[in-house]
Amino acid sequence: MNLKLENKRVLVTGSTSGIGKEIAKAFVKEGANVIINGRQEKAMKQTIRELSQYHEVDSVVADISTSDGVNELVDRVTQIGPIDILINNAALCTSHHFFNTSAKDLKDIFELNVFSMFYLTQAFLPNMIERNFGRVINISSEAALKPYPKLLPYSMTKAAVVNFTKGIAEFVSGYNITANSILPGPTLTNELNHFLTKRAVNTSRDIEDIKLEILKKNNPTSVIQRFVEMEEVAGMALYLSSKQASAITGSAIRVEGGILSTI
Repeated sequence: MNLKLENKRVLVTGSTSGIGKEIAKAFVKEGANVIINGRQEKAMKQTIRELSQYHEVDSVVADISTSDGVNELVDRVTQIGPIDILINNAALCTSHHFFNTSAKDLKDIFELNVFSMFYLTQAFLPNMIERNFGRVINISSEAALKPYPKLLPYSMTKAAVVNFTKGIAEFVSGYNITANSILPGPTLTNELNHFLTKRAVNTSRDIEDIKLEILKKNNPTSVIQRFVEMEEVAGMALYLSSKQASAITGSAIRVEGGILSTI
C-alpha cells in the first residue's frame, strides 16, 4: 500500500529515542520531510546519522517541557516550513508513590506530557486550517484507560491527551484535518530490551522467559502475550497520516495487545 506521504513535512517531538525515534524513521523511509526533536545534542547527532541514510532530516534541539523550549521549537520549525503532520510524542514517565508525589512532580509531568502538546497544536493548527489539510497525532498510552497505582500522575496526563485530542478533532470540524491519539501498550523499546538483556545475562536466564514473566506480572490480561513492537506503533502513525485514514478522527486507537478488557 502506497500511503503517499512523500514530501509531507512531519514534526515528531521526543524523537531521539524510543517510540518517537521509530515513528520518525518510519516517516523518513516513506520519503517524508521529517523534523526530529530532542533535548540532548549528542542523542540528536546520533539520530541524524541513523536516519539520514534513508532521507535527509531536519532537527531542532529544544526542551519542550519549558515555555522557552516550546517557543524555540515553534520558531525554528516555522523557519523550515509549514507542518503537514504534527506528532506529539514527547513524554515523561516516572514512578511516584501517591503520598510522596509533590507539586513539582505533578507540574513537571504535566508540563511535558500535556502542556507542550497543547501549545504546539495551538501554534501549528492555524496554518493547517488555512491550507485545509493537516494531521495531528498524539501519543497517549493504555494507562489513559487503565491507570496504574504507581504511575498515577503519568496515567492522568495520558487520559488528558485522549480528551484533548477528541476536542481538537471537533474543533477543526469541516476542515480536511484529523486528530487522533494512539494508545500503545507495554512496548519493547531499545532501552527496555537492553535492561532485559542485562538481566538475562546476570541471572543466566532466557530473555524470552523474563519478558513473559514481567508481562504476566504487570499485564496478565494481555491477549498477544508479548510486548508491543515499536514498529507496530509507528505503522499506526503512518496509516493515520495517510489519505486512506481521512475518515478516522477523534479516535483513541489502541495498540496495546488486548490488555484493556473493555470494548
